[in-house]
Amino acid sequence: NDASISYTDPAIRGSLFGGTLSAYRTRSQFIVGDLGRQLRTGANVGLRFPVPNIPRTLLSVSYGVESVEFGGDGLLGQIQNETQFDRSFRSTMSLDLTRDTRIGLPFPVAGGLQRIEAQFNGGILGGNVQYSRVVAEMRGNAPIAQIGAGGLGANPLQFTLGLTVRGGAVFGNTGPFFALQEFSLGGVQFGEQLRGYEEFSVSPTGYLGDVNAQRSSFGKSFFRTTAELGLRVSQGFYVNTFYEAGNVWSAPRQFDPSRLFRGAGVGASLITPLGPLGLDLAYGFDRTEVDALTGVRRSAPGWQVHFRLGQLFQ
Repeated sequence: NDASISYTDPAIRGSLFGGTLSAYRTRSQFIVGDLGRQLRTGANVGLRFPVPNIPRTLLSVSYGVESVEFGGDGLLGQIQNETQFDRSFRSTMSLDLTRDTRIGLPFPVAGGLQRIEAQFNGGILGGNVQYSRVVAEMRGNAPIAQIGAGGLGANPLQFTLGLTVRGGAVFGNTGPFFALQEFSLGGVQFGEQLRGYEEFSVSPTGYLGDVNAQRSSFGKSFFRTTAELGLRVSQGFYVNTFYEAGNVWSAPRQFDPSRLFRGAGVGASLITPLGPLGLDLAYGFDRTEVDALTGVRRSAPGWQVHFRLGQLFQ
C-alpha cells in the first residue's frame, strides 16, 4: 500500500536549476526474505543543476526525513522485540553526482554512466542513528556489430559489449535501518543483485544457501562487476549473456575485490505496459552445501532461475 505526492519543476523560474518536493507513506503488504512488514513515512526536498563545463553531468542535493515502524513478524520484528524499538527516525542529507552519456535507453548500446552518491545521517541533522553511506557506479557500453540498415525510422539489430562496476560502504551504526541502508547480495529482488545465487545467500561470512534474511546477511561494504554481450532487438526487447562476480563484507576495511562469488548465464528483458519484465538463467560457480555425513561444506555449483519485475540491468 503506497501513497505519495510530489511536485517537480525541471527549470525553476526558467533557470538551469530543477527541484522536487515529495512526501510518502508506504506500508509493505508482502515479505521478501522474511524481513517482515514495515510502515515508512517521510518527505524529501531536492535541488539539481548541471555542472559547469562538464556536459551531461548533474549534481543533486537533497534533504529528507523518514520514520519507520516495524511489524511483529519476520526478521525486523524479531530484532525489534530484542532491542525494544518500535519507531525509528532518521534525517538525511544526500549528494548525487551523475554523468550519463548512454545511447539507446532503456537498453543502451553505446556511451557510459558514472555516478557517486553520498548520504549523511544523524549528527547535527538529528535522528536516532548516525552514519554515512557512499555508493559509486560505472557503466560502459560499446557497439560491436549491427544487422540491418541504420537509416531514419529503421530498427536494426544491434550487438553491444557492456561492463558494470559498482561498490559501496557504510561508516557508522545504521541501527534499525540496517535492512535498508546496509548491503545484501544475491538474487535480483532485494539489495545488490548477483545472478546465480539465491536472495540474501552471499553474506560477510560466506555462502549461506537458500535461507531467509538474517542479520548476518547484511554487510557494510560490497563490490559487484558484470560483463555482458547483449543483443538489442528493439527499444523494448533485449537478450544477453553475462558473467558477473561480487561479494559483501562486514566492514569497509575488509573490502577485498580479489575474493568474489562468480556467476554466468543468459537473460532476456521486455518492456511491457506493466513495466519491465525479465528472466535470467544463471550458474553460480561458488555455491556450496553442507555434507550430510561429515557436516563439512563442499563445493556445489548449480543453476538458479531469476524472475525480474520492474528491474533492468542496463
